[in-house]
Amino acid sequence: MFVDRVEVVNPHELVIYFKVPWATFIDGALGIPIIPKEYTEKVGDAEFAKHPIGAGPFKWLKYKQDDFWEVEAVADHYRKVPNVKIIRHMQVAEDATRLAMLKTGEADMGGLTMAQILEVQKDPKLRIQMTKYGSLRTICFFDLAFPDKPSPWHDIRVRKALAYAIDSEAICQHVLHGAAEPWGDVLAPYNPGFDASIKPWPYDPKKAKELLKAAGYPNGFETTLTTNLYTKAQTEAVAALLRNVGIIAKLNIPEEATWARQIMEKKLTGIGSMPGPWWGGYTHPAAALTTLMQDNAWGYVTTKEQNDGIMAMMGLVDEKALAVEAKKVSKLYREQMYRVNLWARHSPDALGPRIAYWENIPGFAYASLFEYIKLKD
Repeated sequence: MFVDRVEVVNPHELVIYFKVPWATFIDGALGIPIIPKEYTEKVGDAEFAKHPIGAGPFKWLKYKQDDFWEVEAVADHYRKVPNVKIIRHMQVAEDATRLAMLKTGEADMGGLTMAQILEVQKDPKLRIQMTKYGSLRTICFFDLAFPDKPSPWHDIRVRKALAYAIDSEAICQHVLHGAAEPWGDVLAPYNPGFDASIKPWPYDPKKAKELLKAAGYPNGFETTLTTNLYTKAQTEAVAALLRNVGIIAKLNIPEEATWARQIMEKKLTGIGSMPGPWWGGYTHPAAALTTLMQDNAWGYVTTKEQNDGIMAMMGLVDEKALAVEAKKVSKLYREQMYRVNLWARHSPDALGPRIAYWENIPGFAYASLFEYIKLKD
């Protein structure tokens, strides 16, 4: 969208020209692999997929689609020679099977669901490591995308009532089992401009009922609460808490593809438990906050002021100036309340007894940095 043209200067250098200042390009470019042009053109895309060559610290050995891939350390890699010679990464879709492999030692590390955390904590052979601050979970007010249609959510007092009605601390502890924490700021701790003094909404159902009464809904009202299957349990807890103050939220959990399509087409009304922003380990806050922009479907609804603020951040590289603009956007986000923050989400992994050290990229939801894994002697 922002790239104007690319010029190749020499075999080791290229220049990218942008239509507008785009400081977040570097964050986004982290997912662009470097591959050899000559080899790729010689063997074709299909053969390259079977025998890829890249610039990373491992070389490809074996691969079976939807089953596993196996790689070997590059002995003289320019950045970091891996500590482990061979790594096999298995695609195990069944959660129970994945955990069983960890318990028996067939696997040394693997991702966990929230429900498995308590079981792993009871196993002395396993330990849990959290990759923290991957994304922010929010309640999005879908009805604000349709200003001409009557809705209780157009009244900010009603939106505040919802915020007071949700006990995020209890959900983080008892439903998400510590794989999340209540969150106040729209920024992650590793973003310039993050303010730790911004606290989450306190749980105050009495205040919620007072606000509903002041807004003309002393007996509450009915609405629809939409989410995806992955967050069903936590969203059921949210719905139960809303019911306690008189907001009867009918849960709507469409199939995943339908959920995504309805968001893209803006077919949803009421409210929704939504991801966003995806912090994703991006240092530049605008790289994550783009999910809240007007042309991003997952933003669903935002304000011109927030959109303009994020665009202003796009061209900034000076950390102090960036922090100033990020704080402005954060303030607008909290004052205008087009979303309500629930909690910052962490990604739990289980490590077996052979793993002496592994640490993921902060905020990055998927396991990475395999070259830094250390095994016990």
